[in-house]
Amino acid sequence: MNRFSYQYPLIIFLIIFVFLSLNNIHAYDNNDLMQFRDTKMCPRCDLQVAEFENMNLNLANLFGAHCTATKFDFANMQGAILERAVLRAASFKKTYLEEANFKHARLQDANFEGAHLVNANFEQANLRGANMTEAIIIGANFSGAIWIDGEQCKQRSVGFCGK
Repeated sequence: MNRFSYQYPLIIFLIIFVFLSLNNIHAYDNNDLMQFRDTKMCPRCDLQVAEFENMNLNLANLFGAHCTATKFDFANMQGAILERAVLRAASFKKTYLEEANFKHARLQDANFEGAHLVNANFEQANLRGANMTEAIIIGANFSGAIWIDGEQCKQRSVGFCGK
């Protein structure tokens, strides 16, 4: 008999346990999720790791919400209020964010690849490590923001981060 054969059932049990545990993990609050899906308004909500891809979230209000690792890819979020929101590692890939308000938002490592950020407000936001590849940032306000390289943008930085 193989000297490791007694360990196989334990290893299989651990793999199944980890798989089932990861499948049931979600960080968002179910009541907050339902409220946001129904009303598009959920200030200070917990929507971490939720998925809102391809949704119409025009004028959504997520003021001060916790949305770490939340996916908003391909959504319409024109005029959305995301001021003071925690959006670390959130994804806004090809999201329409014209005139969205990210003032004082925490956007470290967020993905804005191909996002439409025309006239968006990032004043005093933290964008360290964010991906802005192919993003359209015409007229976006970066005054006092922490840019993707960790340096602070000068006041009156509009359309680019003046350093």
